[in-house]
Amino acid sequence: NSQQYSFSYHAHLLFEFVPFSNDTLINYNSVKLKTWEEASLLHFFFLNPCTVAEYRNECRNEISEWFATLNRMEGAEWLIVFDSLKAREQKNRGALMERIKSDFAKFTNRIVEIYDPSNIVALQSSMQLHLLNSLEYYVTYVESSLSNRNDQYSNSNFDFITFCRDQMSLSRLYQSLGMFEQVLALFDELDATLSVIAFHYSSEGPTPKWLTSSKCFTSMSSGCPLFVAMLKCDSPWDNITIIELRCIILAHQILVQQT
Repeated sequence: NSQQYSFSYHAHLLFEFVPFSNDTLINYNSVKLKTWEEASLLHFFFLNPCTVAEYRNECRNEISEWFATLNRMEGAEWLIVFDSLKAREQKNRGALMERIKSDFAKFTNRIVEIYDPSNIVALQSSMQLHLLNSLEYYVTYVESSLSNRNDQYSNSNFDFITFCRDQMSLSRLYQSLGMFEQVLALFDELDATLSVIAFHYSSEGPTPKWLTSSKCFTSMSSGCPLFVAMLKCDSPWDNITIIELRCIILAHQILVQQT
């Protein structure tokens, strides 16, 4: 594709279809952004009416409500997929396509027609384009948010544990795409930030709440801290110690480099 993305890698996308719901929408204006595991990156409306009358009576209101919901959401990506097989059999395909495009005149590039399993190249291309658009928008937003928060490490309200969880969530997205260099870069950044924070609060005060609850420098978990971290390294837990936090980051750095 001629459009350039920040993803200059061969990414492997594994996806699943789920019913449309407001709970799966990504609201970039919310205080707490949904994680990529919780949200849908691309929305579809499938329809296969035989006639214009059937489209008008059975599809139009529902698709209009669906469109209105998505159109209010910043960064939402969607496609209307028209299965014209039955309409072609009744020679209504042309009239139906004209009506659908008329209803969505500003978004005709988001209307995709399919009618045979061997003729889905257009759908595949549109899915790739809009999925990458959505993915890039999401990643750009999250990276920008994390960068801004990282610069506030000396703020007494800064919570490094929550920051770790959010950055590790992004790392799981990169890992799911096979982008291991980005995963390692995120954990190297966490390692550096933790060192900066430790150095800063060794001479500055007051100590932030998250660090106060983690001031015990001895791991409270039984067994080797590094091995424990490798078994429990999806996300930092509450009241984690500095040693355990450092071990989680190190465990990820080791595991990623072995991939």
